[in-house]
Amino acid sequence: MTTTPEHASAVPLRVLDHNDIFRDEVYQKQFEGKREFE
Repeated sequence: MTTTPEHASAVPLRVLDHNDIFRDEVYQKQFEGKREFE
């Protein structure tokens, strides 16, 4: 299996995707916490 530039660039994209999902979950938790205080 040869590592092509396309395959190498696909990994960081997947990592960024995961970070975006994780960030969304954190924002949702913070938003829910604020709603509880209000």
